[in-house]
Amino acid sequence: MPRVSSTSIRGIITDTYPAYPLSKHNRRLIQLVNETQGCLPIFEKCRDVLESGLKPDLTTYTALLEAYERNNDLDAVLRTFEEMELVGITPNISAYNIGLRV
Repeated sequence: MPRVSSTSIRGIITDTYPAYPLSKHNRRLIQLVNETQGCLPIFEKCRDVLESGLKPDLTTYTALLEAYERNNDLDAVLRTFEEMELVGITPNISAYNIGLRV
């Protein structure tokens, strides 16, 4: 199955499979990160992911971290890192860089 690569606001390349149920949500999240300066649309899309019964992946969490960065919310960033660890998702260097910027 071919992969679709997208580039986020910070040049982060994320790979996703078009048939993967989370793909359309992640593509929209990447667009929101690139297009908007606010964090509310990103939070709303992340809520849509959860309400759809899908499990967030690294791309989803990275977009969420970007929103928390825009909000300068260090506590939320740290909670997100803890949640990622609990569900078995290892943050990548881009995610850690977001945390360091906050």
